[in-house]
Amino acid sequence: QKRGIEREGGGWRGGGGVGGGGRGGVIFFFNDTATTEIYTLSLHDALPIFLGKGLVLRGCRITSRATSKNLVIGPVWIIESQFESKVTLKNNNWCRARLHNTSFLGHYAGCDFGWWPEYAAEKGEVVACDFTKASLEGCRFFNCSVESVDLPRWPFFSIVDPQRVASEIKSIRWPGDCGRRMRLIAESPKGVTISCQNATALARKYGCTESDLRAALERIPEVRL
Repeated sequence: QKRGIEREGGGWRGGGGVGGGGRGGVIFFFNDTATTEIYTLSLHDALPIFLGKGLVLRGCRITSRATSKNLVIGPVWIIESQFESKVTLKNNNWCRARLHNTSFLGHYAGCDFGWWPEYAAEKGEVVACDFTKASLEGCRFFNCSVESVDLPRWPFFSIVDPQRVASEIKSIRWPGDCGRRMRLIAESPKGVTISCQNATALARKYGCTESDLRAALERIPEVRL
């Protein structure tokens, strides 16, 4: 099976250069030879990059230096690849992307993955993806199988199906002022399968120790530490 960049449903695959055009600019950067399997997204703040419909990244190692405001994740397919962000991606929405057998590295804050029907008609998905080497802070996974996502471990933690365990979350006496954040997690919108948090960041922000926070978290039935 070929690796590299291809058009969904046929068309061009592999090759190299820059593809542009469209409203506001649609820019793809990739190397000249598909067999190198290295595709670098390295953009200045003034240039947006849009990973849009019909784009398939297969067997690629993608290193992105695009800032949050300049990286737009559309209905792209990313398959058997590695995506590493060299900058913190804040509040980026991946809900239209189809992610299969892909590993993620870097820092992601407030990002959403998986299909969120209220956000997009295009059905994104997360299948057999590895986030164990990623920093996930306030990230959510929508309508996906828990067994299909490998999550980072402590000091990161993940609450599975937060709506279902909302009563348990709200009943716990949280250390410091962590209850404020945990109540927001309990009130997650419909479809949130996993809510991922950073215990170090929460302890610092809400005035408690990581050990006290962990002790409280262990009372939640569906928590991954």
